[in-house]
Amino acid sequence: MQRENDIETWIEAGRNYEKWSSVDEKTDVYKDTAKIPHLDPSAKENTRLELTGQLAALHNAALVSETDLLGTITFANDTFCAISKYTREELIGQNHRILKSGKQPDRIFDELWRTISTSRFWRGDICNRAKDGTLYWVMATITPVLGADGKPIKYIGVRFDITAERTLKEELKVRIEELRATEEELKAVNEELQETNTELESAKHELFFQKRELLYRMQAVNNAVLVSETNLAGDITFANDAFCRISGYGIDELIGQNHRILKSHHQPDEMFIELWQTISTGKTWNGNIKNKKKNNEFYWVRTSITPVLGPDRKPTKYISIRTDVTKQVNQEEELKKLLAEQKQLNAELNAAKELIEQAYDQTKNELKDSIVYAERIQLALMPSGNKFCARLPSGYEAFVFFLARDRVGGDFYWIGGKGTKTVVAVGDGTGHGVPGAFMSILGIGALNKVVEDGGIIPPSKILDGVDEEIKRGLRQTGDSTDIQDSLEMSICTIGEDGTVKLGSAMRFVLRYSRGTLEEISGDRRPVGGTLHGDTPFTEKQIQLLPGDILYMFSDGYFSQLGGHEERPRIYGRKRFKELLLHIAELDMKSQRSHLEDDWFKWKGEIRRQTDDIVVVGIHYTGNNQPRL
Repeated sequence: MQRENDIETWIEAGRNYEKWSSVDEKTDVYKDTAKIPHLDPSAKENTRLELTGQLAALHNAALVSETDLLGTITFANDTFCAISKYTREELIGQNHRILKSGKQPDRIFDELWRTISTSRFWRGDICNRAKDGTLYWVMATITPVLGADGKPIKYIGVRFDITAERTLKEELKVRIEELRATEEELKAVNEELQETNTELESAKHELFFQKRELLYRMQAVNNAVLVSETNLAGDITFANDAFCRISGYGIDELIGQNHRILKSHHQPDEMFIELWQTISTGKTWNGNIKNKKKNNEFYWVRTSITPVLGPDRKPTKYISIRTDVTKQVNQEEELKKLLAEQKQLNAELNAAKELIEQAYDQTKNELKDSIVYAERIQLALMPSGNKFCARLPSGYEAFVFFLARDRVGGDFYWIGGKGTKTVVAVGDGTGHGVPGAFMSILGIGALNKVVEDGGIIPPSKILDGVDEEIKRGLRQTGDSTDIQDSLEMSICTIGEDGTVKLGSAMRFVLRYSRGTLEEISGDRRPVGGTLHGDTPFTEKQIQLLPGDILYMFSDGYFSQLGGHEERPRIYGRKRFKELLLHIAELDMKSQRSHLEDDWFKWKGEIRRQTDDIVVVGIHYTGNNQPRL
């Protein structure tokens, strides 16, 4: 009965809230106590003080507003104005869309209006935009006030500023993404609030409507927050349903108990000493408190404790309004834990990285030494350009342009002979780098065995002999599992009188004679491998005229990518032949220089060499008179 009388008095004061004036910074006092009916002067004064404390507690903790059915603001409390940065005069008469941030989908607001227009309260998080353009988040509970016909006549909104929690949530999301964690998204726990559809009897006078209006206000607050009252000693005199639900205690178990029944003992006593010093002097205290439920589980609440002042301006009791922030605090603790784990992981990764870099440097140096040694071996098996020219018969001169892609490679050139016949070979082995170098060494060894040791001079027979040596060396028996590495090779046997016999495996030779280039093709099978059969190689004989040049080469030169930086293309056979025609009348040294310069210009500085390169030019001067 006493609680109902309190509600009736609170309703009357709430209806005339706009007539209050500020007595001090913490308390609003009702001006016209004569408007409160059925109370003697002393009861009115006590009721005024009671309402002052209760409404001050509400308005210190929450943003409260009222709108008509179209969403036009008819009332906004000081906290609402302070957070939105609008004055009350700027808000009254404006639609609530003035605060819309545009950061949330319209379906949220569609669902909100569908809910409250059917006499149900709606609860959710809303992102608003303040007058200065800054964004802020509120946890909103919007409750319809029903008329005699059970339909809404206005809406009451109670909101709590949760900008800090939302910021923490976004920061946690970013942190979790950076740590590649697979934590589940934090589920927003919005308990379904009990539908309020209680219909009050038709009012015969204005006070009944005021009572029902305030009752809905209290229900809206009761749905949204934990509310309790204590006496000056901290003994609980009132606790709402939300308070009981979260603490796990029944109302009968809480009334008369000191608030220490909820103390977790996880926070320093100095904090509670400062709390009591604040509220005992008539000031409001705000902070986070860790409490303990009846089942000994812990939970965090953001707490606002407001003293209710008596006529002497001293506290007569305390009203506490709390919101459950357990999830936010747990998220912060989890974030600290993840950051510590990340720091440890980074240290371990840096240590591992250092070990890997050391191992990489050691392996790199060992590999570099091995490649350098392999390069020395390969170059030792191939004569220098001067030694190559010195081995040619009288009446001939030559140049050699050799450039391995990876210091060592599959391309090679060779010169040998028997009696008055000189044999020149140019080969292109499978692969690049060290694997290609193995094939070139295998090809050079086979040539030495066939020509130098075996005394075989005809190019076709040399190719047959090298083919047998490659197959024997790689154990190529015709089985499907055989290694199919092979060599492309061109061979010429040169006589002092300009007589030349040519044999070729998958390559062609160019002959320059009196301003024209002639392409001399070979057999369409490589040396080694079993995929192209074992048909004997053939050869061709030509007679060089004084001034004629034979060009023997791999495909590396005209396979180089280059030209336009954005649309590179290969050098190509056509461009290669045009270059040879352009330089053919120059001396051998100049021809080699032009070949080198044009290739590097085509490749450019930023591109990598595409393939190994070897180009050999042999000029028949005749009459033993070399061209200068």
